[in-house]
Amino acid sequence: MLKNRQKNIHQITLGNAIPRKFYSEHDLHMRIGIDARFAGHGGQGLGRYTAELIYALAEIDSDNTYAILTRQRDFWRTLPKNFSLVETSIPWYGMQEHIGIPRLIKEQDIHLMHFVHFNVPYRCPVPYIVTIHDLILRRFSSAHATTRSWPVFAVKYTAYRIGLRNALKNASRIVTVSNASALDIEHFYPFAKKKISVIYEAPTASTIVKEDPALPVSEPFFLHVGNAYPHKNLRYCIDEFVRFNEQNRTYHLALVGKRDVFYERLIRHAEQYRNAQILFLGEVGDETLSSLYRHATAYVSPSLCEGFDLPSTEAALRGIPVVASDIPVHREILGSAALFFPAEKKGALSESLQLIIASQPLRSELTEAGQQHVRQYSWKLAAQQTLELYKSMLNSV
Repeated sequence: MLKNRQKNIHQITLGNAIPRKFYSEHDLHMRIGIDARFAGHGGQGLGRYTAELIYALAEIDSDNTYAILTRQRDFWRTLPKNFSLVETSIPWYGMQEHIGIPRLIKEQDIHLMHFVHFNVPYRCPVPYIVTIHDLILRRFSSAHATTRSWPVFAVKYTAYRIGLRNALKNASRIVTVSNASALDIEHFYPFAKKKISVIYEAPTASTIVKEDPALPVSEPFFLHVGNAYPHKNLRYCIDEFVRFNEQNRTYHLALVGKRDVFYERLIRHAEQYRNAQILFLGEVGDETLSSLYRHATAYVSPSLCEGFDLPSTEAALRGIPVVASDIPVHREILGSAALFFPAEKKGALSESLQLIIASQPLRSELTEAGQQHVRQYSWKLAAQQTLELYKSMLNSV
């Protein structure tokens, strides 16, 4: 399985290499910078990706030194001596990035940078790798996906387009987290094709031993974890659950996610359904989330677009049947680990939920297949493949 998976990774091509002037003949070790400002409170999925990658790199690489640019020093667990935390107050998505980050790179004598998002300084003084998780903003650029007025949205979207193109054009390597995302990048930016490498993310097994005894929802229930952005297709999910619930009144739908403007819009949409068994739980602690995963009848992912969809893989790893929209990335990442339904077809999701509760053999099959399938993903493997990219930039001189 892993061998087949590695064949899907795009071949690494030689791009801008690290100048040999940084190294003596006897010391070819790199000083690698990682922009980890998203890690910590508020960084959400980007922060999770960054932290997991850094912890995995720390386990396998004792040769190179790392400068971890962070806004929250107290967030990090203990790292080895070759990893140093460089605290900075420079916010993301601002002009300060374009001045302050290059200055930090020079001050820290960094030879290679890894940016985990498209917000790369316009003039980075060293070769860099950039991780692009998805192009959802390119595919779903409607003003419905923003809280801003149309003129403000237009300005910010233009800035996003310019920044993304700059990041891709000047990168030595581009990492993305699925072949589906790689195809999107190639479609919108054909010049980037030869620089792309697909390195999968990974679910993390729960380390929570103690669960929350006060489960915030009555069983049985279906679960969804994540934000309420329009591409998540949660309005459709609610409508379909209500249709299902007409014949299955004992079931609930539990939605976990950051309570923001999009979340409030979703709540208002659900208010049209009286006595609907829908619970908006907002953000919950690790113990509560672990309990929700453990007790859910199934996990539901109705999304129209994803980069990887970590919550679905984490649900599968925990032995929960997954019901997922039939989109390319779900087919790629979940394989036989999910029951698929047409993403927007009326009645499709409600019928799938009915199948799940009616068939114990189906639930058992999905549970077994899910746990087996998602075990192929690991942060250690992601770190090994990322480190190979770092080394390739040195060796290509």
